[in-house]
Amino acid sequence: MTTTAKPTSHAILVALAPFVENDIVRKKFIVSTAESLGLEWVDMAPLMQSYTRAKTRGRYVYSLMKQAVGFADATDIMKPNSTDIMNDTDKNSTWNNAAALADAIPEINTSYVKWGNYNTISKIVSSEEFFPTLVTGLSGNGKTLMVDQVCAKQKRKMIRVQINPETDEMDLIGGFQLIEGNTIFVKGPVIRAMEDGALLLIDEIDRGSNRLMCLQGVLEGTPYLIKKTNELVRPAPGFNVIATANTKGQGDDTGKFIAATIIDEAFLERFVVTVCQEYAPEKVELDILTKVMGDSPVDGAIPFVETLVKWAGLIRESYADEAITEVISTRRLCHIVKTFKIFQSSNINASKKKAITMCINRFDEEIRTTFYEFYIRLDNLEEKKVAKTKRPTEENVDPIVTKKNKATTKSTKCPF
Repeated sequence: MTTTAKPTSHAILVALAPFVENDIVRKKFIVSTAESLGLEWVDMAPLMQSYTRAKTRGRYVYSLMKQAVGFADATDIMKPNSTDIMNDTDKNSTWNNAAALADAIPEINTSYVKWGNYNTISKIVSSEEFFPTLVTGLSGNGKTLMVDQVCAKQKRKMIRVQINPETDEMDLIGGFQLIEGNTIFVKGPVIRAMEDGALLLIDEIDRGSNRLMCLQGVLEGTPYLIKKTNELVRPAPGFNVIATANTKGQGDDTGKFIAATIIDEAFLERFVVTVCQEYAPEKVELDILTKVMGDSPVDGAIPFVETLVKWAGLIRESYADEAITEVISTRRLCHIVKTFKIFQSSNINASKKKAITMCINRFDEEIRTTFYEFYIRLDNLEEKKVAKTKRPTEENVDPIVTKKNKATTKSTKCPF
């Protein structure tokens, strides 16, 4: 039985060839391949008929899929060494990313303030030794930016990979893609960094799954064999790996980092050192926020920055004492300053209140109230309302007060 299929179904079959094992292909590869080609469910549906399914759930028979769309003459694409399958390192290939890597040196952030473990990371990077490093710490305390600015200062190429629960070997090492009618193996960021001697920054590594185990060989600094192409990649001089995480790979029981996973012990052992990043000291944080504020035309902008730093310190002390469950990060303080600059007006108290309120709205009501109460202890933004006193009457005037001294008698009742 043959169904009417668009040429796009044929394109999926071509791109699927490297994933076929004993005439069987998994459903997840069909879906991911179609998505990588920018295709939709309607394009892959003709391939996944009831009669093309294998006995094992979630798998399909490749030869039956070809028959279903009238693609029986595609037997050659089963061969991984076919001339149609190229590697993107071919000098004539338009998919060589060498030009993109030339721009991999981060830009210098003029508002960045060196502090904490900056010098430690700087020495590791400048040594050009293979020295896998794990940087841990709470969210928003400058872990990623620190590595970024070290590379910017030293003019070192850096490739950043953002990890999530779905990150797999294809995202990191590379995979086959259908490009201009050819099935081409496109190398991933890990291989690119190895070949170019760049720094590989694996951001939020504790958000990944056990699929990250494909990096174990990479973390040893030894040549890496790409299984799909049988190519042996030797790391170029200067190649190194730095990873960031909110936890130390043991998961999180506080509920703050619910997506954090437990990292395999053998995987963690491949990191030579672990660097713990705390929040910046008050003076450093003041320097950071002052640079972010810049030359504000509003009077009181700098005192506002100083108050914010003290406010964050109070909250962090309470967090350390387990009095509250949330904390204000340096990143959050920068958000408040930026918001203040956008919404600043002649009424500075109103501007401050708006900036703080908008930037703490992401927390629940109880935490928001607590944070705001902490702030008004240092800088009361609320307008004081003066209660009006009653005019003296015959009923409420002391009998000994005469008309002569009524005007000079002051009320002892507090007007507030």
